[in-house]
Amino acid sequence: MFAGDMTAKKWNRLLVASLMASIVLGVNTAVFVLVFLVPKVAAISSDLNAEIPQFFQAAITIGGILFRYWFVWLALAGGAFWLFEKRCVSEHKPVYRNLGLSGLALVSVGFSFWISLSTLVWLFMVFPAITRGN
Repeated sequence: MFAGDMTAKKWNRLLVASLMASIVLGVNTAVFVLVFLVPKVAAISSDLNAEIPQFFQAAITIGGILFRYWFVWLALAGGAFWLFEKRCVSEHKPVYRNLGLSGLALVSVGFSFWISLSTLVWLFMVFPAITRGN
């Protein structure tokens, strides 16, 4: 039983590490797109006097809110983690922790995918020659 318990602990550590890596990857992708690509796309839009579509404007607005108030989100996440570790006395605490990390990983990767996809769709709308290969 001791060997099986050690194997389960190793798999749990591997799961937590992979979930943290996917959270970091999602956040870094969103930061890269919002810091480097979105301002360039917005500048191209203003130069061409093109209207920014609603879905892209929503991505810019939400990204701006997330990055303008990063310290609030960090404090909320830290407080939630501290409260969970302090108050949770269930024997299923590792399962709940893994579910929470899985949810954060899905949200961060989904948000970065949405930002990237909306940027690409907008670029293909503004520059239709790219899609035709001209």
